Amino acid sequence: MIIGKHMKQMKLNTKLLLGFTVPLVLIVAIAAVVYTHVGSLIETSKRVTHTHQSIEFGTALTLDLINMETGLRGYLLTGKEDFLDPYKNGRKSFKESIFKAKKHVNDSPMQVKRLEKIEERYEEWIEQWVAPGIDQRKMVKKGVGGMGRIISRVQTAGSKSYMEGMRAALNEFIAAERVFIKSRNMQMEATANLTTNVTVFGAMAAVLLGAILTFFITRNILRQLGRDPALVVRIAERIASGEHVAIMGPSGCGKSTLLYVLGGLTPPSSGRVLVDGNDLGEMSDSERTLLRRRKIGFVFQRFNLLPTLTAYGNIAIAQHIQGDGFDPHRFELTVELLGLKERLHHRPSELSGGEQQRVAIARAVVTDPKLVLADEPTGNLDSQNSEAVLAMLKELNSELGQTLILITHNPEVAAHADRILHMRDGCTLDSAAHSAPPQHTHELIIPE
Repeated sequence: MIIGKHMKQMKLNTKLLLGFTVPLVLIVAIAAVVYTHVGSLIETSKRVTHTHQSIEFGTALTLDLINMETGLRGYLLTGKEDFLDPYKNGRKSFKESIFKAKKHVNDSPMQVKRLEKIEERYEEWIEQWVAPGIDQRKMVKKGVGGMGRIISRVQTAGSKSYMEGMRAALNEFIAAERVFIKSRNMQMEATANLTTNVTVFGAMAAVLLGAILTFFITRNILRQLGRDPALVVRIAERIASGEHVAIMGPSGCGKSTLLYVLGGLTPPSSGRVLVDGNDLGEMSDSERTLLRRRKIGFVFQRFNLLPTLTAYGNIAIAQHIQGDGFDPHRFELTVELLGLKERLHHRPSELSGGEQQRVAIARAVVTDPKLVLADEPTGNLDSQNSEAVLAMLKELNSELGQTLILITHNPEVAAHADRILHMRDGCTLDSAAHSAPPQHTHELIIPE
């Protein structure tokens, strides 16, 4: 009620602006929420990836220690420089791996501390055991000292103690990272579920709220437009069966709106519209659709022909859509009256404007409708083709006995009708008849 009260006080342009902006704002809002959760999901996914990489770095550090120790022992025992290559490569790789590992676990102080402890023991190992051992082996190669001290150094438990300490620390590091993977996988799964729920339920809420607000806005816009003089507001006319009537008036007076109401395309908001005894206002959409299919034919200013079909196909398709199947007698009669026999196998692009409009008229009348509605049927034609089309419409009305209602703003076009209804501001002003209409009336229009 409060929304409706405020809506009534708004100007039309404000309502139109709201009609566009409210759904847009809701879409942007839900997109922002989803974006936030997706960002969290991506961040968690990155952390899981980093954890896997940290485990790889931990494993690489262990292999580096093994390579360094193996190469160093080989050098000390043999004195061959080739054994120093694995040691040197392992030492270089160790520094790179521990730097990358610390970078990947910088969000975990405990893991950083473990890596720093490994670095400290590594430096101690180099200083206390590796460097002195290499120096002793170099002296032996120069003939200073004997191999006894070298062998004793290799067999001593000092190096083994350093290695075991570093490997134990690396195992603790890897085990902790595996625990992190498990917890972060659970976190990622929870974030993914939350993101899905927020997306689905948020979208549903946005659609529901948007639909409600759009309903109120649209209803108020339509109500406001309902007060616009361009709409049909007061008609009280009886159009007889078989009559040829022209509805004439300036642009915006409500002619086309009246035609849409008569054709069952737009239901009347009040009053009654009777077509062949059927009250359009009381019928459902499907019932009006069926009525249009069986009892109403339309001719538009734009021909609306199917470009891939020939003239024959464009006309025949109307009978198939109607549901009664193809009627060759009715088809031939229509084509004969409209002079299309020689053009049936040509596509719309191969026909002139007048010929295309004659095909459109044939499509409208071939189903034997009770009522034919023509909206500016000569609007896209030159004067010669216009006269020919109008003459054919009049002949069809006379020969087939179908009620013809023609919408126009052109007095010369309207002059071909039996009766002219003048409209202005949604109302009929007067009726000019060229001849007496038939006595039996089946179409009654009485909007209130």
